[in-house]
Amino acid sequence: MFIVFQKESSMHELNDNNLSGVNLSGLNLSNVDFCKCNLQNINLRKSILKNANLSHADLKGADLEGADLSGANLSKANLTNANLVGAKLQNTNFSGAKLINADLSHVDLSQANFSGTDLKN
Repeated sequence: MFIVFQKESSMHELNDNNLSGVNLSGLNLSNVDFCKCNLQNINLRKSILKNANLSHADLKGADLEGADLSGANLSKANLTNANLVGAKLQNTNFSGAKLINADLSHVDLSQANFSGTDLKN
């Protein structure tokens, strides 16, 4: 699978696509619009997702270990069983997201928004 972005766009759109199980580890995906995407079991280890739009995305079982999600929008995203160990989550919007059994070990949550978030274990 190849993903091509146009340089003139400030927000690259992949919204409402099925990218489940894809390996995008280590890529710079800043400002990409993943709104409503199926990202189940995706590998985003050590990827840069600064200011990315992941609202309403299905990230069940996603591997986001060491990823930089600073300023990202994860409102109403499903992060059930996601691995977020060591992720950078400063200024990240998790409002209304599901983080059931998500691993948030060793993360920086400064100024993150968790209003209405489901954090059950």
